Amino acid sequence: MKRCIFILGVYVLLCAFCTSFAAQKITRVACVGDSITAGNGIKNKEMDTYPSVLQEMLGSKFEVKNFGSSGRTLLKKGDYPYWVDGNYKNAIKFNPDIVIIKLGTNDSKPQNWQYKDEFIPNMREMISSFKNLETNPKIYLCTPMYVSRPAWGITEEVVHTDVCDAVKKVAKLEKLKLIDLHTMFEGHGELLSDGVHPNEAGAMRMSGILYKVLTGKNPPKLEPIRGKKFNESGFVRLDMPMRLDTLSVVYPKQANKTKSWLWIANDFEKLTPEYKKLLEAGYQLMFWKTPTRSKRMHEALDWSNEFYFYGVERFGLSRKIAIDFSGKDANLALAFAEKYSDRFESILLRNPEIDATLSFAKIVERKIPVKVLPANSPAVKILKDAGVNVISGK
Repeated sequence: MKRCIFILGVYVLLCAFCTSFAAQKITRVACVGDSITAGNGIKNKEMDTYPSVLQEMLGSKFEVKNFGSSGRTLLKKGDYPYWVDGNYKNAIKFNPDIVIIKLGTNDSKPQNWQYKDEFIPNMREMISSFKNLETNPKIYLCTPMYVSRPAWGITEEVVHTDVCDAVKKVAKLEKLKLIDLHTMFEGHGELLSDGVHPNEAGAMRMSGILYKVLTGKNPPKLEPIRGKKFNESGFVRLDMPMRLDTLSVVYPKQANKTKSWLWIANDFEKLTPEYKKLLEAGYQLMFWKTPTRSKRMHEALDWSNEFYFYGVERFGLSRKIAIDFSGKDANLALAFAEKYSDRFESILLRNPEIDATLSFAKIVERKIPVKVLPANSPAVKILKDAGVNVISGK
């Protein structure tokens, strides 16, 4: 009797272990495609491409990987075939449970579509390469996107009439679920950044479409400002991955739309009493260090400009900014203000190491206030001698 009870106990434990293991299994989703999948035309690819948003929608029980590569064709004889791209090999190694294939836009170019008779055989071969995986993945085929205006040899006529029809035929032959993105985007040029690539709103719509296909449910509504959430002294902080760095946003309990947003060229560490006062006044704080880490001024200015428009367009922030830079980074702050003086409300420089050869003409002309800490910094004299409106203080 005891032996039977022991065996039964072991059996129950094994069942519980297997159930727990099954519950913890992550569904792997491979997003195979070209620059539309990779996210050309989207500023923050780590957050706003369709695979990134789809991951956020699906949650922690899924692992969504972006295997998109710009310019790639499904055709083996195309100018840049996906077949020889590292992302194709990585997608196979990923052993996905679900595969979303969205290729064909670049195949429509004249130099590629001359091999159109090989498109269907090539697509079926790619499908087989995924079907033969041990995971036996579920495969979805997407038609190419609607083209609102021609670019790079890509035209709506060829995409709609020829490529879409070929993808539909393959879906029927292979008995696969077809996702007709072309029809769903047709006539919605406002969702495309350049007539071909989806913008952030377009990628969000793609994600919603795919979410509904995969789950059978309506997509969840995502906040315009998204990221990993933290509580910072009663304020909300969101950390969002960006190129080479993490952007941390701390926003006030009640935003004051008349206040500029404050860009702090530093990694987030903690809220100082000074920053807390600004938050209480309705300012939004954004911490991002990447541009100041660059050794090339023109590259740093490009990143700064990109970051500015990301804040304005993505978050709907004021077009007036205030910045808080330190040390040698002060030179980037001044160069940025000189180039885009109409955007600036104020500049705060902490322990600045000023390059006296910089031009301050626009800063002087627009009388942009520059606060320097400490008040006895050598930079004060350099800036005042140039006619800059310097505000010294504690």
